[in-house]
Amino acid sequence: MAEGMELALDRILRAPETNSLAQTSGKSLTRLELQQVGILMEQTKNSYPAQEIPEETVEMWAPAWIALSTLYGISAMKKALQRHMLASRFFPLPSELREHLDALTPRQSTVYVPQTRREVAKLCGSKVAESMSEMTVEDVEKHYGAESAKRYKAKLDTERGGNGR
Repeated sequence: MAEGMELALDRILRAPETNSLAQTSGKSLTRLELQQVGILMEQTKNSYPAQEIPEETVEMWAPAWIALSTLYGISAMKKALQRHMLASRFFPLPSELREHLDALTPRQSTVYVPQTRREVAKLCGSKVAESMSEMTVEDVEKHYGAESAKRYKAKLDTERGGNGR
């Protein structure tokens, strides 16, 4: 790692803000992982030789890189940097890294499917609630997935005494 960048990162790592990030997120990086973040910054900087990146920029962006590494992990940071290097001719902004990290991180869908006509009426109006009474378990599965169909069938069974359609 270049001496200037190493000194800048050492100052950042000793800063109280870096420690407060670890405390508020409930996670922290080991000293080795913090060094890896510095190495990643240096390698990334070297990948853009035509772009001059002042030490002040490193000092300003390093806490963001540390925060992203804390939240997503070092290996995800490496993947995000690889994606960025393939797509951009400029050193990545922290916000660009966050976009790459979000794209790499699978999110679990949390779609709410109303289970009763009353819930549908509250959300959509009474006409839709009436049409839901004609909805079959197969319709729910087709439109909302197997898990929702199971919940809908259980709800119908409860409402109708075991006669789910």
